[in-house]
Amino acid sequence: MSLSPIYTFLLLNRRRYECGSVCRFLFVSLPLLVGAVEVPLPMYMAVDGSAHSMNVVGEAGRVVGLEHIPQLVDKSIESIKCGPAAHLLESGILSINVADGKQGYPQAGPYDAIHVGAAAADLPKALVDQLKPGGRMVIPVGQFMQDLMIVDKLPDGSVKTHSEMGVRYVPLV
Repeated sequence: MSLSPIYTFLLLNRRRYECGSVCRFLFVSLPLLVGAVEVPLPMYMAVDGSAHSMNVVGEAGRVVGLEHIPQLVDKSIESIKCGPAAHLLESGILSINVADGKQGYPQAGPYDAIHVGAAAADLPKALVDQLKPGGRMVIPVGQFMQDLMIVDKLPDGSVKTHSEMGVRYVPLV
């Protein structure tokens, strides 16, 4: 469900995306998913554990995955090398990095889309800053009571946010 706002956004806009994600499942899925779409979607960042991202960006895009635990990065890379997405890792379309998810990964940005797979106490300014104008971030925000926030950076650089629904995620640490 949390992927729906990102996936729909990417498919409707049908342009190259740079994305970031932190979920191992998301990391791998986004490039493969959009490979089935006629227009490749490029730069995406996933924060804390999501490999599904590869399905949305396709072979022409890039997915940057973040995880704060080095052993999980190593395990993710080992797992991906043993599966059908190994070529994405080898070609550089997919990268998985050790980083603080609240700070993102500015050296690979800016990003067309960011998916955060853990709840931030407050909306991280660093992640909003790494969105391209026209980009979208989906992030759970809150401590006990959490909302799945949709953050859109408009073409003029201003930011529009709204809550999609109440959710319950592990904390972004």
